[in-house]
Amino acid sequence: MPDYHFIAQSPLHGYNKDFAGVTIAEIVGISITSIGIPAGGQTELKAALLEIFNIRIPEMGAFTTSGLANSYLLGLQDNQLFLVSEKPVSKSAIDRLKPNAYLTDQSDSWVTLSVSGEKCREMLARICPVDLHPAQFPAGKVLRILMAHLGVIIYRPNDDCFCLLAPSSAAGSFLQALEAAATSICTITGR
Repeated sequence: MPDYHFIAQSPLHGYNKDFAGVTIAEIVGISITSIGIPAGGQTELKAALLEIFNIRIPEMGAFTTSGLANSYLLGLQDNQLFLVSEKPVSKSAIDRLKPNAYLTDQSDSWVTLSVSGEKCREMLARICPVDLHPAQFPAGKVLRILMAHLGVIIYRPNDDCFCLLAPSSAAGSFLQALEAAATSICTITGR
């Protein structure tokens, strides 16, 4: 019998490229867990998340952070959250959350990209229909929007960085749209 071994690969194979004033990089190894809040279950879930992850449930359109596993809890819509962690969430942590939430592992469904640098907002304006000025979209904000004809989740960890979650099945075409936007900034401004 053949001895097969599978090797995990990220959708964009760890893509990382610097443009003039913009860096686009795939963030690999991200754990994404969708959390559905059962009717009347917010109090129990709030206590469980605070105890397990030391993280608070955010308002819709915002996110909260935890130093445990460098986690972000994204408030996507009423009663739906995404827990995005730089380290895999342990099975014991998930088992402790199960009685208080509907959980789905979404890690392989999304590609996570970081767009950073002094020109990142100007570059994203080419394909993003939302005003990303800090007065309108400050650090700590999250939205689900259409970008390059795809449903994308965008959040802003700090002033010079945006994180984008796009469907992994369309990772290549989404990256092409980002590269085209970054290249247009370099070409137009002569950098």
